[in-house]
Amino acid sequence: MFTLTELGKFRVISAEDLSRFGYDENQDRLEHDLQSLRKQGLISECEIEARNNPKFRVLSLTKDGRRFLQHPNRVPRSQALYDGFVKPKELAHDAELYRLYQKVASEIEHKGGTVRRVVLDYELKEKLYRALSKADPAKNPEYERMCVANRHGLKLVDGTIPIPDLRIEYEIEARDIEHIDLEFATREYRSQGMASKVRAGFHLFARHQDMPRLRRVLNEQELTVRIFAL
Repeated sequence: MFTLTELGKFRVISAEDLSRFGYDENQDRLEHDLQSLRKQGLISECEIEARNNPKFRVLSLTKDGRRFLQHPNRVPRSQALYDGFVKPKELAHDAELYRLYQKVASEIEHKGGTVRRVVLDYELKEKLYRALSKADPAKNPEYERMCVANRHGLKLVDGTIPIPDLRIEYEIEARDIEHIDLEFATREYRSQGMASKVRAGFHLFARHQDMPRLRRVLNEQELTVRIFAL
């Protein structure tokens, strides 16, 4: 159940990260579970290649796997679930988000917080587009966009609403619900895109080898912000 739930929440996870964070790197137990889930038609997998890295396996739910999780009491109704591999060119990037989540979630829990929900950019985009489509055309468009952004805990930056790769909603000791917006940046990020993510207040993470270039990109925009190593 753990494996299905994690795949449903994050859409795609590498087999390596699933082994590390869910199976204490017990590869035999992982492979046994994956074989069983494949036979039941609940998960699928494929092999991808990241830039300058060897190929690696990524996993996702099938439509049947998603339907299985959507039965009452298996996953909270507020948690969005996903299936299938979408946008092949972005699979390597999206697979990194599970590792990013584990890093930040452990820090939240260390400080006494409790993670309640994971929100991917897919869900935020859907909600934003739906809200923007209902905006009153007679009102100031920029003001309307700012109001929509504020309602979803986001910011209007140069007329657009930047959306994070990942949002973690968590409960603090006072029982208030807070959230943190995370962005996994790669060396392909351009100056304008990086600048909007920074001005939106997202916490930036990157691979060690990409950090020097990303810092140069930020310097070009005269922005100073910490980039956390993943």
